Amino acid sequence: DAVKKHLIIANPSEHVTKPRVERDEIRPLTDSEVGIVLNTLTDTEYYDIVLIALHTGMRRNELLGLRWNDINLDMASVSVNRSIYRAHTTTVTTPPKTRSGSRSIDLAPDAVIHLRDMFNKQVANGLMYGYTPRGDSLVFIRTTGETLLPTAVTHGFKKTLRYIADNNTEYDSLRNAKFHDLRHTHASDLYEQGVPDKVISERLGHSRVSITMDIYTHIKPTMQKNYIKDFVLKGQQITQ
Repeated sequence: DAVKKHLIIANPSEHVTKPRVERDEIRPLTDSEVGIVLNTLTDTEYYDIVLIALHTGMRRNELLGLRWNDINLDMASVSVNRSIYRAHTTTVTTPPKTRSGSRSIDLAPDAVIHLRDMFNKQVANGLMYGYTPRGDSLVFIRTTGETLLPTAVTHGFKKTLRYIADNNTEYDSLRNAKFHDLRHTHASDLYEQGVPDKVISERLGHSRVSITMDIYTHIKPTMQKNYIKDFVLKGQQITQ
């Protein structure tokens, strides 16, 4: 504005060296780590949300904002329409920050079966009191029917990981894992299956495919090496 108004000749900030953006290293959970986490969480209040996070790659607050009318079990899809966050002692619901954040995610058969079982149990246990079934009742709640808060999910997940690491030295790496790593695990699984970047980007709700590619750029070379290794082994088997 100062340049346009001829208050200064040039903008000095144009010559500033931009700081380098340092990204945290992405470390998806391995199959064995996913297995022990789910086994440990069985019969806890966090099993459902962790399992669906692995199936969908949804963010923690997107999952906690999910309501039954966002899920179409017959069509095997879930619509992401909102997210929640805590402002002091109040839970606030907000729409996705970007247009791409509002999205539809296809569900695998196992996820559909589990969600249907969750729905039936909540109805049978009277946890939808005051709600219309498949209406605005929250999907992920406590066993008492109370709201499941973001901090509770984060702390409960971290506590579980510490318990696993303390009792299994081979899983010590889980000590530093976060709930958000479930999202990375889902994305890496899709890459391993050969799913295109654009599809993964749309599923994760990224505004641009380049964001997805940038985040998982260090994962793809490893997957490519594994693919070539498997391809060579298969070729040897065919030759034999």
